[in-house]
Amino acid sequence: MPASKYKGQESIDTARKLVALGATDIEIAEFLKITPRALYKWRHRHPEFNDALLEAKAEWDRTVERSLFQRAVGYDVIEDKIFRENGETIIVPTKKHIAPSVTAQIFWLKNRKHQQWRDVHQVEDVTPQSEGDRNLVEVARRLLFLMEQGIRTQQPQLIEHEVQT
Repeated sequence: MPASKYKGQESIDTARKLVALGATDIEIAEFLKITPRALYKWRHRHPEFNDALLEAKAEWDRTVERSLFQRAVGYDVIEDKIFRENGETIIVPTKKHIAPSVTAQIFWLKNRKHQQWRDVHQVEDVTPQSEGDRNLVEVARRLLFLMEQGIRTQQPQLIEHEVQT
């Protein structure tokens, strides 16, 4: 692809508009008819270009964050209801409540409070470190096995007998 030249404010304005449309750096480079590597060089050589891209991306990120928050908690909006009465059009502003979105709430919580809301939880390594630990782990495994057997067969006396030995 033939390389375009950096055109100062024109390149900045174009990049800002593309960011507003949700374009990635690769898509911005394609639109400017440059390689992604050339875009990164422009960002390095022209701090005003880099700053404009960072600022535009941050602005749209904040907008999306506010929108996600509003969807998570719900919000009110004014809508016009249109009626016809005796041949006359009547417009009545009406307050409508947009209910919270459970999906937005889950997304928010998984990202903001990931320790409590993530799907996969960290499991601590309980590998026995000493002979005593290995014996305790083996006893626990055996008790668990016997308890499961007792529950399945409805013979709790079997568990009591094994625990005492």
